Amino acid sequence: MVRDGDEHELAQLLKTALSLPESRPPEEVVAAMVSARRAGVQARRRRWLAFAAGVLVIGALASRPLFIGRPPLLAVVAAQAATTGRGQEVRIGDRLPSGVVVRTAKGGRVDLVTRRGSEFALNGDSELAFAPDGRAASLRRGRLYLRNRGHEFAAVTTEAGRIELLGTTISADVRDPGSVAVTVVEGKVRLENARGRAVVEAGTQSVLRLAAAPQPGAAVNVAAELAWYQGRSNVLSDFGDIVYTLCPAKGFYTEVWAMHPDGSGKHRLRSYLGRTSPDTTGWLPEAQQLLVNTRSVILGAPDLKTRTIDTHYGHPVMGDELWLLNAATGQSAPTHLPFGFGVIYSQVSPDGARVAFTGWHKPDPRSAKGQESGIWIYDFATGQLRKVADGPFVAALAWSPDGRTFVISSARYYGDEDHLLRLNATTRAVTDLGLPGADAAFSPDGAKLAYSAEFAKSSSWMGGVPTSGSIWVADLAAGPTPRRISPPHEGALHPQWSPDGTRVAYLIVRFGREQGKHTSHSTLRAARADGSGVTTLRDVDRRILAFAWAPAGDQVYAVTGSALGSAGVSVAAADGSGRVTDLGGTKEDSLLSDEDRRQTDGAAKALQEAFFQLVTGEIAQLDGKLAESRAAFRAAADIFAGLTWQYPRSGFSPDDVIRYADEAVRRAEEPAASALHEACRQDLDGLSGWLWRFVDANGRLPVDLAELRDWMVHARHEKAADIAALFSCPVGAEAGPPTPYAYNAHASEGHLKPGDVIVSCPEHPDLKIAWDKNFLARLGEVAAIPRDRLQQLGELP
Repeated sequence: MVRDGDEHELAQLLKTALSLPESRPPEEVVAAMVSARRAGVQARRRRWLAFAAGVLVIGALASRPLFIGRPPLLAVVAAQAATTGRGQEVRIGDRLPSGVVVRTAKGGRVDLVTRRGSEFALNGDSELAFAPDGRAASLRRGRLYLRNRGHEFAAVTTEAGRIELLGTTISADVRDPGSVAVTVVEGKVRLENARGRAVVEAGTQSVLRLAAAPQPGAAVNVAAELAWYQGRSNVLSDFGDIVYTLCPAKGFYTEVWAMHPDGSGKHRLRSYLGRTSPDTTGWLPEAQQLLVNTRSVILGAPDLKTRTIDTHYGHPVMGDELWLLNAATGQSAPTHLPFGFGVIYSQVSPDGARVAFTGWHKPDPRSAKGQESGIWIYDFATGQLRKVADGPFVAALAWSPDGRTFVISSARYYGDEDHLLRLNATTRAVTDLGLPGADAAFSPDGAKLAYSAEFAKSSSWMGGVPTSGSIWVADLAAGPTPRRISPPHEGALHPQWSPDGTRVAYLIVRFGREQGKHTSHSTLRAARADGSGVTTLRDVDRRILAFAWAPAGDQVYAVTGSALGSAGVSVAAADGSGRVTDLGGTKEDSLLSDEDRRQTDGAAKALQEAFFQLVTGEIAQLDGKLAESRAAFRAAADIFAGLTWQYPRSGFSPDDVIRYADEAVRRAEEPAASALHEACRQDLDGLSGWLWRFVDANGRLPVDLAELRDWMVHARHEKAADIAALFSCPVGAEAGPPTPYAYNAHASEGHLKPGDVIVSCPEHPDLKIAWDKNFLARLGEVAAIPRDRLQQLGELP
């Protein structure tokens, strides 16, 4: 820095050193020198800044995939004999980057999921390479299952050509380097090679050959083609493992666990959203497969403080589903029951190829409109679902050993008279066996039938069977001459034959109430087929949910607990000695690794938020606030879709969480008119229920809707804000006040004629509450009003 007064001295020094001319004053010379110095520094700075900017631009362009369209990482949710292209072992919970090569050995398998819920599954002896941009993959050999979610992946390339994905689920099988068989499960694909292109639709298969133009494809049995993915070919030992269930989170999900027959080797197989229990879970005959029946999560009232929901009272998110669970690999595949099916009791056929179940089908799970009940048979290999009987059967069925017929009780409602029917699974022919009773079981040779019968009038049932009967055995060839093998009215049910067909084990359950709590007591007994040698095998102060003979017939395994899960597994000697071995199977001894537990807890919290968002979306839709509703549904869908990617070691089935994600997406993308129509229908359904209760309490219909609202607030202690939406259509709620429902002023003046409208919606003329057969039948069912009183209330149609 040049200080004031130093210019002259500095100028003299510069003049001596540089021979500067004397034509300019020293002060001007110094000022010019300083200015030139500053200009040089600024020029150099500009050059450095330009150079640095150029480096940053080049670096940004070179690393563009890291910042723009960041490729998804892959989470490993199942792995067996799998490695990366560098030979590193692939294990459950690993995260693999885009650009990775994944290989499986013979007999191996790997399942991968992405952030957005797309799934890749490789069969044994296969190789798949992911592109660095995260938009494509190359199948080099073996077999691939790919579910592409939200158009996340553009294509799968093979040596035979390119498979362009158009929002698709496919199975691709490389048969040789020059050909690949492509089965389209959902959506469609465009096949392309140097010789041409073709579009292949769902339900068809096309063989893409390098030496030929692609063909449109031919119809194919998709279920049979995906048998490798569903993994039903493994053979188990004579007995195999014991299955039990745990329900760590109240109603949100259930864990399916297995152990060896001696109680060792406890391990979690898979987790499912909703509820399942040991009495709806069982092994397929001679296979390392489980059939698991899951029941949907129930959406109830939300708690805004804790962001949780009540999962006991409300309506289901989904229909029920039957899953095939591979106990060796942990792989879970749905049977893809049509939407809206509810399974009550199911039993696998003796050959393990089919499952028969009683239940119902609702095209819309939120409405009883169009509901049908009956018995269906599902074929695992073909995916075919056939209805073989109509009606609401309340008890379980039993297959004959040859798999041609099954036996079921004729009772359609609780309290009906029971007698046994034999149905042909192919022809649907029905034979009345002439045996009063229910809950039958065939002997191993098919010659005898054990069943529960001689019921007293009882108000309690278990598994659709009155808990007041005794066990009988009938020789089907000798005619209707059954023999009782247990004391009368003991409450015996659920008979099971020993493997050699000489003995029958059965259950006695008694329900009670002590100190305001429900109690249950179970006794497991066995008797010879002629009624002699009755022995008590197990006696516990809780419910026995399921039991089974050991192959040798010397022991009986029992699973105890509640409908939400097991509280333990034990094995009792069958000789009546009283020897019982506790095998565990509780929350205390079913332990996960620290990392598995951490991820499971994280997934449980995420699910809690997802279901809270679903409820929030439904409430907003019922109020007509569609923008708020759609935002909540999308938030729920994002959580479900990314759950297995974020927590790959949590044990959840990707197929299961994705079906909930898809339902949330459907709700978010539902057209406004359709969403408001559905909201209005639900509001009228709710209002109809309150009308039933009002009639039951007052013996008449209300004078107007204001009287009904006041009665709900004062007599039923409902909050006015909570019930306000029930009295108006949600149309117009976002722009202004919703449209009030119209009430028939003559409804309470006298007898109504069939078809008279009680409440109607001005915005939706097709939606109304009418005094018709359905209303009166529902009134009698819900409010328990006798038929003669219904006739007094109005003319019964």
